[in-house]
Amino acid sequence: GKMRTFTVTIEPIKGSTGAVKPVPAEEVKSNGTEQAVYSTFNGTVDVVDVLVKEGDVVAKGGVVARIEAMKATHDIKSPVAGVVKKVNVKIGDEVDSSNPIMIIS
Repeated sequence: GKMRTFTVTIEPIKGSTGAVKPVPAEEVKSNGTEQAVYSTFNGTVDVVDVLVKEGDVVAKGGVVARIEAMKATHDIKSPVAGVVKKVNVKIGDEVDSSNPIMIIS
């Protein structure tokens, strides 16, 4: 299939639940805000790969997950540089554009 790149839409998270995982000083610090990473496709898509875990440092534009939509695999890229705070999906999960794949802070 043909490989395509898509821009991920992000929205600030309102109200946070769960404890914040401390990040060691030698790692990149949080950017101070939380950004949710969503699928850009309307409808339900399958998560086929999760390339990061909680606590990982990611660069803006770095591929953090892959989804399958329209019989092709698409990269999900981080909209910001920061630290992965929470991964909400695992391989095989179905997600839609209203449920965040992960939170980066």
